[in-house]
Amino acid sequence: MPIQTDEARPRQARLAPLVLATMASQSLLVVLSPMLVAIGSDLDASVGAVGQARSVTAVVAIVASLLIVPRIDVLGVPRVLAFGASLAIAASAAVAVSPSLTMFLAAHVLVGLAFACLLSGGFAGVAAFTHERRGWAIGYVAGANALAWIVVTPVVGALTGWLSWRAAEAVPAAIAVAALLTSRFAAPSPAARSSARLRTIARAVSARRWIGSELIAYGAWSALLTFIGAYFVEDLTNRLEAEAYDYFGRIRTLGGVVAAIKDNFFQREIAEASFRFQSELEAGQRVIVGVNRYAEPDERPIEILKIDQALEEKQIERVAQVRERRDARAAEAALGRLKADAAVEDRNLMPAIVEASRGYVTMGEMCEALREVWGTWRETPVF
Repeated sequence: MPIQTDEARPRQARLAPLVLATMASQSLLVVLSPMLVAIGSDLDASVGAVGQARSVTAVVAIVASLLIVPRIDVLGVPRVLAFGASLAIAASAAVAVSPSLTMFLAAHVLVGLAFACLLSGGFAGVAAFTHERRGWAIGYVAGANALAWIVVTPVVGALTGWLSWRAAEAVPAAIAVAALLTSRFAAPSPAARSSARLRTIARAVSARRWIGSELIAYGAWSALLTFIGAYFVEDLTNRLEAEAYDYFGRIRTLGGVVAAIKDNFFQREIAEASFRFQSELEAGQRVIVGVNRYAEPDERPIEILKIDQALEEKQIERVAQVRERRDARAAEAALGRLKADAAVEDRNLMPAIVEASRGYVTMGEMCEALREVWGTWRETPVF
């Protein structure tokens, strides 16, 4: 069947596979960011270890691109896009079913290959447009890179939270399916046009400098996105865990929770934390928007909810009616069991409390029964 020329096929139809291929390539990278923590938890790995998947993708993609670009005129843009989209679908499936970190990282070899085919084919396909339309086409293809980050990130994040990170892999797979279905509409670039242009560009000193700076910037950006964010997530989690275990250790040293309460440990900690918080707030060291920073000068005061006294009287009346209607003997027996169980050390009081509740014993009566057995603890004020 004869191939349609640049003029014979509508330019939107020829542009669609290039845009979708570029979006599919970027979505393979984007999908990792919102679900790093979920993957690490599922595969029992650190966030930093999961982030190595992007390094695998980058290395494979660079090597594959160097092999594909010089041969893209021979292979044909439609064929490269179709192959890349098929690889992307397979890669998304392989990532989604990975049972371990090793298999997860291995699946990203496929991701790197798919990324190289889709991105190389997407930009090489621009060469098939006329000189007047080439700038228009490359603008859309380049914009598809950013569009993938804007659209895919929130969708993947929502799916990860709603279902799972494995289900979220359907997003890049769906875009790859669209790229596969439209790949046949991509016009093959004229013979030797794309590779010749690449060689011409490579000879220019300014172009080589620009390409070098782009590679450095991309490497720095990828490292920042993959490792720095992962490091901070991991570091903050480790610090929070260490501080929590430090508290547990201090409580154990004091002899347990009961001994710590008697020693006013918790009261002192709460009082000191409150004082520290308020001091930082008043000194401006801690910012609360709308309170000590960026406050509205003419902000209307919030109406305070006031409970009608009649509601309190009505509730007291309802409790009194319940006491009159209940089986008084059953209520007294339940309270007696609660007192007896409370007098026994380490006795589980929940069965007695459930029995009392079924007998319509009020919470106040239960608390009074426990006070009769245990007395009332009065803490020493801490200032």
